[in-house]
Amino acid sequence: MEKIVQKIKKQYNNEIEVGIKYFALICVLNDIPITLRELQLLSFIATKGSISSKRYKQEFMNMFSTTFSYTNALVTLLTKKHLVVKKDGKKILAPQFLKDFSKDIFLQLNINAKETK
Repeated sequence: MEKIVQKIKKQYNNEIEVGIKYFALICVLNDIPITLRELQLLSFIATKGSISSKRYKQEFMNMFSTTFSYTNALVTLLTKKHLVVKKDGKKILAPQFLKDFSKDIFLQLNINAKETK
């Protein structure tokens, strides 16, 4: 089997931006429909650890110019998509996702087509 290697190096301004790109890639590869605002919230939750505290909700609303009720609706949507879970009374990122975007991330991606006979 022939292998193709393609290296891509990108740099972003902050951890939130890295997280947005990471979650966009994960969602596209897994056919999960998602909006930019949902990606922003996922990235924010990843960097903060939770969205449950009033302080973090306020910080997210200020950062992305949104409202309290819309933020709560987004959390509900992300929970239904199993991207956010409730643990010990807090809404956190599902455990299968990266939560530290302060370091370089190396992803190994194996994509192939099913062989047809």
